[in-house]
Amino acid sequence: MGGEAYDVLCDKIAPKRPRECNYSVVIATLEEFFHPEPLEISENFRFKCRRQGDKDAHSSEESVDEYLVALRKIATTCNFGQYLSTALRNQLVFGLKRNNIRNRLLEKRNLTLEEARDIAVGMELSKKSSAVIENGGPPQEIHAKGHLAKVCMKKQNQNQNEVCTVISVNNIVPKWWIDLTVDNVELRFEVDTGSPLTIIGKQYYEKHFKCKSLQKCDVDLVSYTNNEIEMLGMLHVQVEHKILPLYVVNMTKRPLLGREWLNAIHNWKHLVQIGEVNELRASANNLDTILQKYGEIFDKNLGKISGVKAHLTLKENAQPVFMKARRVPFNLIDAVDRELDKLVTEDVLESVPNSRWATPIVPVRKSEGKIRICGDYKQTVNQNLQIDQHQLPTVEELFASLAGGKRFTKIDLVQAYLQMEVAQEDREMLTLNTHRGLFRPKRLMYGIASAPAIWQPTDASPYGVGAVLSHIHPDGTERPIQFASQTLNKVQQKYMQVDKE
Repeated sequence: MGGEAYDVLCDKIAPKRPRECNYSVVIATLEEFFHPEPLEISENFRFKCRRQGDKDAHSSEESVDEYLVALRKIATTCNFGQYLSTALRNQLVFGLKRNNIRNRLLEKRNLTLEEARDIAVGMELSKKSSAVIENGGPPQEIHAKGHLAKVCMKKQNQNQNEVCTVISVNNIVPKWWIDLTVDNVELRFEVDTGSPLTIIGKQYYEKHFKCKSLQKCDVDLVSYTNNEIEMLGMLHVQVEHKILPLYVVNMTKRPLLGREWLNAIHNWKHLVQIGEVNELRASANNLDTILQKYGEIFDKNLGKISGVKAHLTLKENAQPVFMKARRVPFNLIDAVDRELDKLVTEDVLESVPNSRWATPIVPVRKSEGKIRICGDYKQTVNQNLQIDQHQLPTVEELFASLAGGKRFTKIDLVQAYLQMEVAQEDREMLTLNTHRGLFRPKRLMYGIASAPAIWQPTDASPYGVGAVLSHIHPDGTERPIQFASQTLNKVQQKYMQVDKE
């Protein structure tokens, strides 16, 4: 026994001496001083306050099992008795750090401590496993202590070639192209001095060189953004009276002419074609022809659908609702005034002196500083309307209708709702109350609850372009060269304006 403990013992048993006490009394006296029995209320409070990963934990990343062990240790002095399992279960649920685990446990009725522990540990491990999978596997140590293979520059550079290709820079710099005869097949290559190898996609191999078997190679390719490019194999081909290696990868891009072939082809600079001048010129001519032929459709002024009018049906005993105009923010007043004048000029709105119905406007900012005038009809008309019902196609149905397509286009109408006229007898209920007075719409306005269902059956067609004439070039790419004029005739019969992008 040390001197400090001996002094404590003497003070505790005085006036007796230590020699006069037996061993059990000495042990009990020292135990009472150095390890006094904790207060039950205080220990219960400490048990209730314990949280996973808090300041009392060894680490902020304390696991579920470590947290449960800590709770069991505190519970030994809480005198829970038969309530021990229930208390441990409750505090385990209350003190968990992750809300999703807690929510999962609270969903289960008659939850036991063992079930709570198993569910919590399972969800914790699944999160860690998902993180490992997303990161491409756990880091692996290699020969040097503390040296991780994941960040080893030497290991990354072994058998790995980088294909440094920037796909597009807003057409600032035109691409370089070379037309080469490869095994008697005319192919157009994009010159890529950032790529050490010459590569083609899987579709080019299957179309032109399928008769040749691919050879295995130990080359790894990565893109400029450090994404791996799947290597399918390599074959030898004849180019300019030379046998050169051609690598096949799993991609859909055009063939790339790398430095290996550039070094072998001495006159490659004389073969380069900068940009796709001819194709761009032909495409521009075709587009100009279409725009000229259907110029009235692409006119900037707002058009009107012919032969169709929107009808709005009020509920029985519906009463008119008149609401005051709302203040327009000062920075939007000029833009709102311009839009109102424009809509009046285009015969979309007309000024009226009075009305039984009135709805305040909601100016919505659009691109290029434009404003769209909408009405807050949810406060007035919508709650009194019998909403038209029309089944709108779901996203899945739309995607199914496009299945098998390779190239897609769209026809975007200029403010589509405003191209549909509203029946004369239904216009008053759409009246807008603005800072300049009352305006009565003649067209279907944005914000009407029935508008989508009214518009959907009026749409010209749920399908895209009807006919496109395309040409397959020597390099295997397919490009449209002419559009059938009938593709716009149906639209022209109903719509006046299409947004030219």
